[in-house]
Amino acid sequence: MRDKLPNFAGKALSVVLIGEEDSRIVVDPRFELQGGRLFLIGTSPPGASRRDWMAGLDEALAWDRVQEYVVFASAEDYFTRLKTWSKRKKSWEP
Repeated sequence: MRDKLPNFAGKALSVVLIGEEDSRIVVDPRFELQGGRLFLIGTSPPGASRRDWMAGLDEALAWDRVQEYVVFASAEDYFTRLKTWSKRKKSWEP
């Protein structure tokens, strides 16, 4: 099964889990089998959590709960695009 999984080494992923509206970002994610379930494990980058309380910590997301993901070249790429989108969104609002 491992050879069919995507390789996200060196990338940043924005992940939305089933039942959640907000995405999470993890850096340099990898797959790991734990307790018979497949998890996507990556590091939470600075700026990804309020007051950076999770910065530098590993976060494990159950792969079978992933609804959507977007691959970014890096955390910097993600935050640059997010900032650009936020500026555009403000210009659209009344």
